[in-house]
Amino acid sequence: MSRALLVTVALLIAGPALGQSAPEPQPAPVVETPASGAPICEGTEELLLAISRERDLLGEIRAGIDRERAELDLVREAVRQETDRLTALRAELGGVLERLVAGEEAELARLVAVYEAMKPEEAARLLDGLDMSVTMLIFSTMQERRAGPILARMSPVRAQAISRILIEMAKLPEDRNLEGIRLR
Repeated sequence: MSRALLVTVALLIAGPALGQSAPEPQPAPVVETPASGAPICEGTEELLLAISRERDLLGEIRAGIDRERAELDLVREAVRQETDRLTALRAELGGVLERLVAGEEAELARLVAVYEAMKPEEAARLLDGLDMSVTMLIFSTMQERRAGPILARMSPVRAQAISRILIEMAKLPEDRNLEGIRLR
């Protein structure tokens, strides 16, 4: 093969790999010998045909990659939109939760105020009959100077349980030990 033909073939093969667009294939000049009339380079046409098929195959692969890239861009956009929607929903739910917590805290403060306004005997009698979790919510919110007289008038077992739970609640969560507390 002639040197010019080899360079052309090398550029055709390496051009797409280097990111350059391949020039349109041009048929190699066929030089005929005066004696036989046959081309000097045998198999040149087959080589050019193979290169053309390879270029077509690379074009199909490139088109497939472009389609997949476009699909991926669509998926990315859908994920971004869904993330934005979920972020807005999270903010909205956070606001609703804050309002609910504030409402619960206000209701608890009103309930505590009612128990603090009662005579200690009446409050002790009512708190003795309540669920322990409600009793603990009330006592943990109540002022100490108001809680003391009420606690003193409760049943001894219940008062001990409340005192122990209040002590344990003051500890770090991993240090709390609520086992063995008698509630009645």
